[in-house]
Amino acid sequence: MIVGSRERFAIEAEPRASDADWIWGGFRFRLREVVFGPFGSATTPAAMTLGWVTRKIAVHTSTMRQGTTLTTDVKIRLAPDASVDNEVFRVDDEGRTPAARLAVVTWTFEGSAVRSAHMMAAECALGTISDRFPECSTYLLAAHSTLQPDTLMVRRRLWKALSARGIPAGGDDLGEAVLPYEGGVRCFGLRRLKEGELAPSLAILEQEAASMLVAIRSEHVDVLKQVVAGGWPVPHRHPGVELLSTIVRAGGIVLWPLGRFDDREAGFIAFSEPNTARVLAGHSMM
Repeated sequence: MIVGSRERFAIEAEPRASDADWIWGGFRFRLREVVFGPFGSATTPAAMTLGWVTRKIAVHTSTMRQGTTLTTDVKIRLAPDASVDNEVFRVDDEGRTPAARLAVVTWTFEGSAVRSAHMMAAECALGTISDRFPECSTYLLAAHSTLQPDTLMVRRRLWKALSARGIPAGGDDLGEAVLPYEGGVRCFGLRRLKEGELAPSLAILEQEAASMLVAIRSEHVDVLKQVVAGGWPVPHRHPGVELLSTIVRAGGIVLWPLGRFDDREAGFIAFSEPNTARVLAGHSMM
């Protein structure tokens, strides 16, 4: 039964067994409570429709069979048009009109260590994508965030350089590129991830801020290979609109970590086209 006003809703129902749990990457997420925050009505312009939802989940802190369990809240927000002012996340258009309309969904945790929040939020995001878009595979787009000296050692490629720093990349290697810039070179690479390989990828995202995760149908992976061949700028608040538009127009979802250092709230953000974002947020709010 739904109770409350138009501005605030609460769902009061005993969850069915099928709704209570889902498992992704060795973690079990348990739905405890769902509370809806303010949402735009049907007459609200789509560009300004905003909202949040909080759900309590039980998170196993170890992917092994024996592990400590804690209960925490994940806050999920939706902005169907991230190009306008909103309370969730606005995309900087860099003075150009994006080739695709971009929407965002965020999964964040408050009061957790940033690294833990990134892991839990990434599990939530990828679990939702896997459930709602099972045809998608997960890929790692990685890149050096700073210019590297154009030496033989640097040109031994991105993955070997990361491995030498103690950050081995998992998954299948789908290609790399070394591109010249004024003052040095930058290396770019693409890998297809397998279940259970999230932690190494998050370590790469933490060390190399130009890196990101992408969920996309395998038949569109050539789009990502073209992105690697051409490179992309070092992001500031988020990946550039040209890169986001290229991937989103191919039906992809770009995943990017939110929060750094000692931020009180941290998690992950997904950039996608609006209908995809609504499906992601709508599934999370069921």
